[in-house]
Amino acid sequence: MHHGLSKNCMQAPYTTRNKAKAIKHSLSRCDDLFPLAKVATYVNASLHHDSHIDYAVTSCSDDVIGFEVLDPDINFSDHLPLMATVTVDYPIDNSGHLMPDSGHAYVQRQLRWDYADRASYYDYTGFHLTPILAELNRLTASGDTCNNNPSLRDVIDAIYDDIVSVLQSATSLFVQVHNKDFH
Repeated sequence: MHHGLSKNCMQAPYTTRNKAKAIKHSLSRCDDLFPLAKVATYVNASLHHDSHIDYAVTSCSDDVIGFEVLDPDINFSDHLPLMATVTVDYPIDNSGHLMPDSGHAYVQRQLRWDYADRASYYDYTGFHLTPILAELNRLTASGDTCNNNPSLRDVIDAIYDDIVSVLQSATSLFVQVHNKDFH
């Protein structure tokens, strides 16, 4: 299921590294703001396993007026959907229509893979992800579990961060970014 890693690693996915990032960026977990909503977000009834693996964070705690983990009748995943209700202040004209905010220009950006140097992207990611894969293979072959190696959660977080960093670097080097609807 998790390449030889113990399912116990899933019991506390919000690791020290994640907590430090949240503190650094002044983020609050929504389930901490609404303690009654601090329930399992991953539920696998057939394996008799649940955990708090999914969470939502906010930089504006005062704007979150509700948070809950939903348990819909139809859900094609072991992960339960999260719902945060937030207040947003937008200027509205007398007829109830949203007024444009002249002080902010919201621009949606998109990656243009049709203009990307995909061969270079492939070579770059292959070169930089290979040592990460080797580390991951070494880790899974070692038989370490969260029970005999408590720092394993931080190692997994570091590997995740390294993968994301390589992909972001490759994207910034080899994939053009354009404003949505602008070519």
